[in-house]
Amino acid sequence: MHVFYIYAEDNDNDYTGDNLWSEKTDYIEVIDDDLTPPIITIQINGYNLNPIGGIDVNFTVDAWDPESGIDVSNISISCNNAVFYSLGSHVVTVDKSGTWNITARIFNADLDRGSIDQEFNEKIEYFNITDSFTKEMILDTIKRGILKIQSSEDQQWRQPGENRKRVMQSKFEELYQLVSAECDNYNQAYEKLLHDIKPKLTGLKTDENENPWGNGMFSNP
Repeated sequence: MHVFYIYAEDNDNDYTGDNLWSEKTDYIEVIDDDLTPPIITIQINGYNLNPIGGIDVNFTVDAWDPESGIDVSNISISCNNAVFYSLGSHVVTVDKSGTWNITARIFNADLDRGSIDQEFNEKIEYFNITDSFTKEMILDTIKRGILKIQSSEDQQWRQPGENRKRVMQSKFEELYQLVSAECDNYNQAYEKLLHDIKPKLTGLKTDENENPWGNGMFSNP
């Protein structure tokens, strides 16, 4: 609400005190045409096990404001120390089991009176990474490796190609059994992958961080 006070005198100066005056007070209410904050949605699209053992989380953040639209210069989306400044799809990596959250803080473009007129909204979306979920992702990755070996041509392997292919498939199947067992065989699975499978597939003796072990190279990949 704005108050206007107006005072005026005429110019009748025939004698002192001859002039007349009047005053008026008026009120004007300025109505904000946008009092609502943006609407925000966060959608988890899927999870993938990345090559270094982390879990990549693919998610999409969208927002809209029917009255004023979105201030695209004032968007902040954060998760696990990663910050994004635009709407749309993003990927963030988490490295352990637990409850994680994606936080989106978004302002609308209601700038009739500058930033003081803006409304904002904040939305938090939680997601859980459990040990069993991680285990299933690892098993799925191993199964895809087995299928890739099965579908590969014999000539891709050193002679005798069929034998080498069968041996490698067997090693992947042993790895699958170690990971899927009820007891904790993760260390055994890691050792098999690091010291048996990886050198024969890549010719390298390196760990998950590419640090060499042994002589750093396998003579007959």
